[in-house]
Amino acid sequence: MLVDAVVASIALGKLRGGRLRGLADLQLRRIDFAVVAFLIEGVITALGLKGAEAVIKLAPYLYFLSYMLLFFVILSNRDLPEMLIIGIGIFLNFLVIFLNGGKMPVSPGALRAASMEGQIPLLESGRAVTYAILSEETSLKFLADIIPISNPYPFHRVISPGDVVIAVGAFILIQRAMTGRGRPVATRRKAVP
Repeated sequence: MLVDAVVASIALGKLRGGRLRGLADLQLRRIDFAVVAFLIEGVITALGLKGAEAVIKLAPYLYFLSYMLLFFVILSNRDLPEMLIIGIGIFLNFLVIFLNGGKMPVSPGALRAASMEGQIPLLESGRAVTYAILSEETSLKFLADIIPISNPYPFHRVISPGDVVIAVGAFILIQRAMTGRGRPVATRRKAVP
């Protein structure tokens, strides 16, 4: 969902006469930590699917580490209001994941609605180390992956309310950076330790 929001925001920014250079002017801090966080999640997901026992056992801790890195990125850029919106979305996902054993619960009904019912056996098998089937025991069900995205949208998926908040924050951040609406991004940056 984040990639979709970024692409849509860039396209709209161009239609509104915005400049891609505005994105470079953002000067976001510690983006390298975000890259490492996404790499960690990608590696544990891939190795978990291959049945790597050590990764399966360590997955909740590695997933936790990836979220701590993301929170550090948000704190490093807290002078940008849009990053705080993104941070709220990350926190919502973090909350539901870690109150459910380190896995994001996914609604089987939402998977079916998104024409992704083929994913249900994988989630039930436990090999998807960062996801689990939503059940009666799931905490904070309303924050889980419960929102199906399907036709006419070409990329079917199931997302969480936190994903929506993250996407909205990223969309707004890109719009402001590209169009220069409101205070210019480059001039409002303060020294943040």
